[in-house]
Amino acid sequence: MRKERNLWHKLSLCLLSVCLLCGSCGDDTSPEDDGTLLPEGEYPVTFTSNIFAFTASDPSLDGSAVWNTGDEIAVQIGSDVKRYTVESDGKTLSSSEPFYWTSSEETKRVTAWFPYSAAQPEELMVESDQSSEENFRRSDYLVTGTGVSAVFGSNNTLSFSHRMAKVRINLLPSDNVPDIDGATVRLVNLTGVHGGNSVIPHVSDAAARAYTACLVPQDVSRQRFVQVDLSGEIYYYLPAEDEGSLVAGKYYVYNVSVTKDGLLGKLEQSGAWEGTDQEVSTVSN
Repeated sequence: MRKERNLWHKLSLCLLSVCLLCGSCGDDTSPEDDGTLLPEGEYPVTFTSNIFAFTASDPSLDGSAVWNTGDEIAVQIGSDVKRYTVESDGKTLSSSEPFYWTSSEETKRVTAWFPYSAAQPEELMVESDQSSEENFRRSDYLVTGTGVSAVFGSNNTLSFSHRMAKVRINLLPSDNVPDIDGATVRLVNLTGVHGGNSVIPHVSDAAARAYTACLVPQDVSRQRFVQVDLSGEIYYYLPAEDEGSLVAGKYYVYNVSVTKDGLLGKLEQSGAWEGTDQEVSTVSN
């Protein structure tokens, strides 16, 4: 009996040793080695894009513009908003204080918008003086869908959409007013304008007298919309009933002629603003 007890005692000690050894191995395993958790602060969330053809600085309608180096985009995950900047390659977005992946099995809900602001605007507004490149660009507001999923290790796509309407005025002479040099153009009686109700448009083509502006979607039918000042005389163009509904993500081209009797105008072209939905992918480093 004593020998049996000694044998069981030895077996118990062996089993205890094995258990302690296994427990020690488990304690030495770092959290990041289990294939789920990642080291803190080592896997930043960055963004890339194949197409950046949606900024308002493009005077054309084909959406052929690109991001400018240094353009700032707001990225929101959870309640936190961080500033991401376009790098010199024109397609990489990075941040000095980026979001980080914490798990290889993590899914993040992402919302982004341009131009950068600490929070999404509660109401759409444009700059009153869009003659400068900076104000013109800042008047184009783009945003992704709400809470797009991003998964670690995948090329997750964010689609941006214009929330503004793009308007171009082509100012033309007429037979009885052939000289329109020195004319100035303003868009009036508008809603959604910082500090007023009129917009000085961007001169997108001086030789062709083409003026472009980003406007909050609204209906300008049958009201004074285009104001032209020529040699001290003020003229107005009122779009017809079916020519003044300005919709988000669309462009509108108006040909406006100066005559002795005032402005004659017509909606010549409209359609989807090219690049309305652009793809941006999240990637993990």
